[in-house]
Amino acid sequence: TTEYHTRYLGNRFATSAGTHDDRPYRKRGMEVGWYSMGKFWYKKGVKFRIRTTVFQPRVQSAGLMGQEAYVYLEADAKQIDSILLKYGRKLLGGKACKKHKDPRGNILKHKSLTNREVFCKIKLVPAMLEMRIRRLKWMQAVAKDTANHVQLLCALFGRMKCEKADTVAEGKLTEYA
Repeated sequence: TTEYHTRYLGNRFATSAGTHDDRPYRKRGMEVGWYSMGKFWYKKGVKFRIRTTVFQPRVQSAGLMGQEAYVYLEADAKQIDSILLKYGRKLLGGKACKKHKDPRGNILKHKSLTNREVFCKIKLVPAMLEMRIRRLKWMQAVAKDTANHVQLLCALFGRMKCEKADTVAEGKLTEYA
């Protein structure tokens, strides 16, 4: 239904014109993206590059879609990152840690990879950086086709009727600027 799909338009606005936090829905979307692929993540015949390529749209995008136009809070980013790292570590399988071995080859100690190392191995970036990238791509798309984005450009760069004076006069800033 329309209401179901509009839920992902932002983390501050509900279809009832109220505000709410939709982080639980985003978390659920990421879980569904992960579990919908079932044993695909663990099949030996599938290359790791293919797994990471599928991981990005199925898991990461489920948590970030529709957020480009909103101020992304650090709390939102931390929660999305923790879920991404949870499934990223599962994706890495036994390679999400460093194993220290003795001379005979027996494993003595496991040391978990840092979050940054996990992001590097699965070829993703933290949510805050990903949102910056998505905003830049969005603005590039707007700049390429300005005729179809007149309202957005006017809202961002236009002059409102309530403004008292121009901020630019003959190419120079005025005293109001």
